[in-house]
Amino acid sequence: MKVSSYEVELPVARDARALFRIPGDCALAVENAWLAGAQQWGGRVDRSIWWKVRRDCDYMRFLAASPTPPMHDFVRGYDYRNAYLSDLSPGLRCGADAGCLERQRDEADISSLLPRSAPSGLARGRDSGAPCRLENGVFRGWLDESGAGGRCVMDRASPGFRILAVDYADVNGDGYQDVVLRVVALGAGMRRAPQIVPLTRTAPDGPFSIPENVTIPRQ
Repeated sequence: MKVSSYEVELPVARDARALFRIPGDCALAVENAWLAGAQQWGGRVDRSIWWKVRRDCDYMRFLAASPTPPMHDFVRGYDYRNAYLSDLSPGLRCGADAGCLERQRDEADISSLLPRSAPSGLARGRDSGAPCRLENGVFRGWLDESGAGGRCVMDRASPGFRILAVDYADVNGDGYQDVVLRVVALGAGMRRAPQIVPLTRTAPDGPFSIPENVTIPRQ
């Protein structure tokens, strides 16, 4: 689902606060206050909420980037919250390609959220050899880069990620519906800000890929 509508009162100056309605106020009131430096005021909690508001507004703008509806939709009906990780990660399907590991580190690839080796203190014997798969929107595991192309290892004790939202939009205006996953890393020391992962496909049963010519806002 998209960012829920909510109201929040935030500081806009040293001794002034204002009420913002999200996402309705994103385009004008929030943007103007942000450009005026409102995010510097208030305490730690206020500043943290200001950044959340900014991320939510950026996400909504990203979903609304194309003014026309898509002509083709091959992404709905798929269970993203219980997907095989290789379906959602083009970087995990590139095999022995020399550029494979670099693509896995691309922030647009969902596998970039995973550790590049077994986290310290975790036993490698946990690897069952089963294909990596999300469960109810959650995946925990790591990438074994010791072989050509690397591979995914499921491990419930490892860091991982959670899907916060699944939305649909034609984010690059090419006429094909895209799915946009908003995900957050799980585990100690992982970056807590959400990450945007757009995916598309151009045939009913085709592989998912990252849409071309799209600028993904950093969350």
